[in-house]
This record gives sequence, C-alpha cells and structure tokens, in this order.
Amino acid sequence: MTGQSMICGQTLRENMKPAACLAVLLGLVFLLARPPEAVAHGSDHPAAFRNSRQQFTYLSPVKPARMTPILAEDGDLLDLGRFRGRVILLNFWATWCPPCIRELPALDRLQARLGGADFTVVALSIDEGDIAGPAAFVRRLGLRNLTVYLDFTGTTSEAFPLYGLPITYLLDQRGNVVGYIVGATDWDSPEVARLLSHYVEQSPPR
Repeated sequence: MTGQSMICGQTLRENMKPAACLAVLLGLVFLLARPPEAVAHGSDHPAAFRNSRQQFTYLSPVKPARMTPILAEDGDLLDLGRFRGRVILLNFWATWCPPCIRELPALDRLQARLGGADFTVVALSIDEGDIAGPAAFVRRLGLRNLTVYLDFTGTTSEAFPLYGLPITYLLDQRGNVVGYIVGATDWDSPEVARLLSHYVEQSPPR
C-alpha cells in the first residue's frame, strides 16, 4: 500500500471521513512500531482462527481496558465496566463501512446464541452524530439481538487502536484486553466457539 488514499480505499472506503482515515493510519503506525514480543500467536492460547485478512492477534501481556464513556441506544450512558464479569466482544463498526455491514448479521446471531450473564457483544458505532442513525440502520437490517452503542466522544476508539474497520477486541471477565482481529469475521465458526468457550468457562472475577 502506498499513500493515504490507497490505505483508506483498501482498508475502509475511498470516500470515508478524513478523521476516521487518520485514526486508521495512526493505528497502523502504532502496530508497526510495537516490539515483536507485544504480539503473540503462541500455542498456549485456546484457539487460532483467521478471517480473509489476518489471524486473531493475542496480546501479551494483557492489560485492563480503559473505562471510556459510550452511549447505548436507549440513551443510557455507561462504560465497559458495566459488563464486568462477562466476556466482551467489542466490535467497532460504522454505517459507511461495507465489510462492517456484512459482518453485523453474524454478530447478531452470536449474541442470540451466547448473550447473557457470561457473554455479550458490544457493537460500538464510530459514526458521527447521535445514536439514532446507527440504531435505526441496524434495525432496518432486521437485526434484533444486538444493542447498538455509540462512541460519541471518540475516546473509546482512541483507547482501542483502529487498525482498520471492522475491528473486534476480546475482553476477558476481568476487563483485560485479550486480543483483536481486523476485518469481517465468521462469528459462526467452530474456531470462534472454542475461543469464546475458553474464556467464558474461566472462573469469574472476585
């Protein structure tokens, strides 16, 4: 890839918003600058899986997620601490991102299968404006299991680098960031089921 326009065209969309494109470019610089030991694909992890773009990246060492504010579609203001004790699949998406739109139905099915006291999908839109737009967009797709959230301050996407869209981070029951995967992913796959089961079956935090 050469130049900002090519990165934004291939990674997201040629007519994407400049601010979002800049966030992706900064994320790529952050990724390339990290020492090799910061990213692990070791055999001690429960499962290895990949999508058409990359393999799921396990982080080592794991670190607690920052508790930044997000807005739920019902108007509730919260942070990720609200879900402590559950495994969280934090998915960053936008209505102008075609791969995100293709991925949302699989996330909706995953929430229908596993969502509850032990696991949740947090579908976090980075769209500008209020949450009514992304929420209505998801409902027009016929998806009923996902609760839509909005990164209305932009601080959550600063805390979780956006190396591309969609990007999904996995948090364990203690709120530690386990790893991430960039690009639309088959969340119905057996590999995903094994990965999530490993973390869901761990002892809950005290």
